[in-house]
Amino acid sequence: MDNPVKEMLDGAIKNFETLIDTKKIIGEPIKAADGTVIVPVT
Repeated sequence: MDNPVKEMLDGAIKNFETLIDTKKIIGEPIKAADGTVIVPVT
């Protein structure tokens, strides 16, 4: 049986890694002068 604190930290780290990976794929939205929103994808 794992320690509850370790399980919580492992889950938080996994979620944080997912956020980081997502930013690599989809960038910050850019709003053009005419109101068009551009989402860069790499």
